[in-house]
Amino acid sequence: MALCTDPPTPHSIAIALLNDGKLHLVLRDTWMMVERADEMLSIASEQGNGVHLIVATFFRGWAMAAAGRGAEGIAEMRRSISVPYLAECRRVP
Repeated sequence: MALCTDPPTPHSIAIALLNDGKLHLVLRDTWMMVERADEMLSIASEQGNGVHLIVATFFRGWAMAAAGRGAEGIAEMRRSISVPYLAECRRVP
């Protein structure tokens, strides 16, 4: 969170959470991944940020799968990458 702008903006906080989430994914720290994903989901929902919403949903699904809720977690990850916004991003050259 130290990488946030001063004063922190919702976008800079979401970026810091995303980067921290990637770290916890590599470390396989499911508890912290759930924390970061929930925080990012809250900010992304408030701000209407589709990219962070997709990433946070994927992170949450990964944490579910890693915690033993495989089918539910995989369904959540699939849901995150099937969001129409993601398909729209893929068309951009």
